[in-house]
Amino acid sequence: MQLTPEGKVLYRRAQIILENFDSTVDTLDNIRNGITGLLSIGSIGSAALDFLPQSINRLLQASPGAQFHISEGSSHAILTMLSKGSVELGIIREPFNHELFHHRHLGAVPQNTPDSLYAYSDYYVAVGLAPYFTGDDPDVALLNLQEKPLIVHRIDRQKVISACAKLGFTPHIICTNEAFTTSISWAIQGLGIAVLPHSSENLIDKFKLGETLVIKPVQELPTPSAPVLIWKKEHCLSTIARRYIDLFPPAANDDD
Repeated sequence: MQLTPEGKVLYRRAQIILENFDSTVDTLDNIRNGITGLLSIGSIGSAALDFLPQSINRLLQASPGAQFHISEGSSHAILTMLSKGSVELGIIREPFNHELFHHRHLGAVPQNTPDSLYAYSDYYVAVGLAPYFTGDDPDVALLNLQEKPLIVHRIDRQKVISACAKLGFTPHIICTNEAFTTSISWAIQGLGIAVLPHSSENLIDKFKLGETLVIKPVQELPTPSAPVLIWKKEHCLSTIARRYIDLFPPAANDDD
C-alpha cells in the first residue's frame, strides 16, 4: 500500500500535530510543577539591586526554566500594580492594607543560619556632603541635625518627626519623596542631608558616589520598616510564584 501525494501531506501534518501535542503537555507539566513559568514582580529600588537578584538566583536552582518580568517603583506604585494585576508579587515597605494583601516579612529568617542571606537588620544613616558634618565621630546624634535641611522618604517622614519631637525640636524637612534615588541625588547636589535606611547604601555604591558622600549612622531613630513580600488576596498564585514565596519562612505575624 502506497500513500498518495495528498496522503503524504496529511500524514506529515498529523505527525506535526502529535509532536506539538506532546510538547504542549510537557510544557504544561513544567509550568504546573514550577520548573518553568513567567513570574512578574514589582520591587522597590533598594531591594531590586541586590536582594531580588540574590533570591531569584536561589529560585532558579529549583526552577531553571523560569522567566521574570521585573517592575521597579515606589511602594505606592507597586501596590497599584498588584491591584491592577500588572504584577503577581510585590516587595515593598510598610504600611499597606492588610485586608487586601497577604504578606511575609523578609526579615523573618534568623541571623547566622544557612538562609541568613535573607535576614534583615537595618538602621538609619545620614547621607550628605562633608560640609554638613562636623567632627570625626563615626555616627551623628539626631539633635545635631536640628536646623539642617533634611531629605526623607515618605514612609520615613513620620518616624523622623516623632523622634525629633521627643528631643524637643521640629526637623527642617525640605523634601519628602517616593524613592531613595531621589534622596541620594539631592544629597549629592548639596541640597541637604538624606536620612534613609542603611540597606539603601547599595544604591550609593551602584552609582559610585561613596567617595563623594559622607555616610554616618543616626542615633535616636527607630529601626526602619523591614521589606515585605506581598500578594493580592483572592488571587490564585502560579506555581512559580508560590515557589518564590516559599523561599522565605513565615514569621508568627505573617498572613499567607
